[in-house]
Amino acid sequence: MTNINIFALAPVAAPHASTAQPVLEREESTEKLVSPQWLERRNKRLDTLEQELRRRAADLDAREAELEQREAELEAEAFIRSEALDEREQRLADLDQRLGRREHELSSFVARVQGGMLRADAL
Repeated sequence: MTNINIFALAPVAAPHASTAQPVLEREESTEKLVSPQWLERRNKRLDTLEQELRRRAADLDAREAELEQREAELEAEAFIRSEALDEREQRLADLDQRLGRREHELSSFVARVQGGMLRADAL
């Protein structure tokens, strides 16, 4: 395979040509390379992609809202359970205190009864 000398194939610029002329030719040639059909297809693709991105963003927003709702529900459930446990603990503490008073009353009663029996035996 031979290498082509691209410099040899390029047109030789005239020494007196202005630099603005090639820029205009490039712009004109670019316009010719980009057809209206190509621009139309590109715009349609971009519109389609934009719609898809909007749809995905809406889906993500909906999923995020669902997750936030679920998180709030779980936090509420945990709070309710915690409150219920605290209430049960308080109720158990009250019952334990009540049981302690009753045990004390019972032991006092037993002591009085035993003391009365000892007095009755002594008589």
